[in-house]
Amino acid sequence: MDALNSFDNNANMPHNNSNSIPERLAEYMDCPCRLIPHGTSINEVNQKYLSVLRYCMQHGSTPVLIPATQQIFSHLCGGSAGFGINNVRQSRRSMLWQLNDSAGESIIENSYEEKAKYMVYKGINMNDFENSTAEGVAVNCFSSFVSGGKTNCDVVLAQLPTANPWETFVWLPVGGLNGAPSTNELISVSKYWNEICGAVPAVVGYGVVEYFIPRGKPDRQTAFTIAKGHFAICPERALCMTQSHTVSELADTLTKSCVWYLGWKE
Repeated sequence: MDALNSFDNNANMPHNNSNSIPERLAEYMDCPCRLIPHGTSINEVNQKYLSVLRYCMQHGSTPVLIPATQQIFSHLCGGSAGFGINNVRQSRRSMLWQLNDSAGESIIENSYEEKAKYMVYKGINMNDFENSTAEGVAVNCFSSFVSGGKTNCDVVLAQLPTANPWETFVWLPVGGLNGAPSTNELISVSKYWNEICGAVPAVVGYGVVEYFIPRGKPDRQTAFTIAKGHFAICPERALCMTQSHTVSELADTLTKSCVWYLGWKE
């Protein structure tokens, strides 16, 4: 069965309220979109995403889930002031034309070194931080828009017209929100992670990005490299979202997980 039978011209988006946030987001995305309503089970969301991902990987496009919150709507669409779609299209063309996405590894290395120096200054033993034996917990489900096993808002599932998953952030320039890296940095590190383990941005929200790993979980060595990158651009992921507050525990988590969560708080 064709996963995109109802995925043309925003056919599955609501049309009874032209001012609804999901519909305005779909207009802004300017590509085929479908609505996943508030209250949908996360299992159904996962299934819908995987079905569309398989289709997109065969047809040169990229799916992304966008929680349809007021915050992301205001940031992308200018709130009630609206936006000009021709201006949005021109901005995307310009960004794609000027894109320099080859600096991901150096961005991570430089940022990690800088943060490691600060950790040492604060009295943290970097050997313990990098070599803890604490075990991580598997993360195999999207979580940033979920409460009680169901979506806590409407979610837009968009099919972006690019075969390069890291270019997701051209359509969704969320860099700098809540202390996240710049959009160019998100593009570059996403390309690097895609090259080393096939990671794709799957959820993009306000101050949060979740990645999916379609080709399987990384080995320990690769996972440690990725975990250092997560800490480099999102220190909270290791310091606040692991039991031992270490990058080594995060690396162990990544060996068991097909979903990565990065969330920033100013």
